[in-house]
Amino acid sequence: KNEGIIRQVTGFQRQSARLNVDYQAKDWLKVGANVSVSDTRSDEPRDRYNGPESRIDEEKDIIQKQSENEGKPAEVIEKIVEGKISSFYKDYVLNEQTFCNPDFYEGQVGTMIEELSGRLGEKIYIKKFSRIEVGA
Repeated sequence: KNEGIIRQVTGFQRQSARLNVDYQAKDWLKVGANVSVSDTRSDEPRDRYNGPESRIDEEKDIIQKQSENEGKPAEVIEKIVEGKISSFYKDYVLNEQTFCNPDFYEGQVGTMIEELSGRLGEKIYIKKFSRIEVGA
């Protein structure tokens, strides 16, 4: 059971629609279509290189101050910051997140987009997206 509320994490706008149709034409033939359309907007980074540097710098400062307050040595702090920023990217950067539907694709969103681009022979890219978080 999910408890809490869905809250806005950052500048978030979303409009979406989904259509799922199945038709049993014959006993031996079933035809179906699943179409989803979504328009989302957010200031969360799509990849490591298209996000606000200030957000990353802010996270690094927080991690460094926490480590210093815990009395960690300077050479260890640098590695801690590097590791936690990698974890931050996996949580907040869309292309590094695990795709949400493992029945459709297992792996990171960015890898899936690259593979689909290769199959289609066309460059696929994400213009905008939104991230929502459950709980308060």
